[in-house]
Amino acid sequence: MKDSSVTLDVSNIILKLNEDSRYSFVNNIGQNEAGVYVVRDSLLVVTDTTVSPSVEKAMQITGLTSDSLVLRMNFGGKESWMHFTKQKESK
Repeated sequence: MKDSSVTLDVSNIILKLNEDSRYSFVNNIGQNEAGVYVVRDSLLVVTDTTVSPSVEKAMQITGLTSDSLVLRMNFGGKESWMHFTKQKESK
């Protein structure tokens, strides 16, 4: 089995986790999803309610600090890692 890396422009990917357990996500090609989330053990479980039937996805939280979140997930049958950095809130 061979490991491979793919370089993608991820500068426009946005994950918003709100205090009311709602989330929104925009991927690197501009597709949107939104719904509710819950944290269970070391998993971030999101339920996309913009599609019918709703789709649930679980991602492993492998790193969490006050300003960053690292998620391990299965994306299209391949293991993927996403590193998110907290954006400063505009006033």
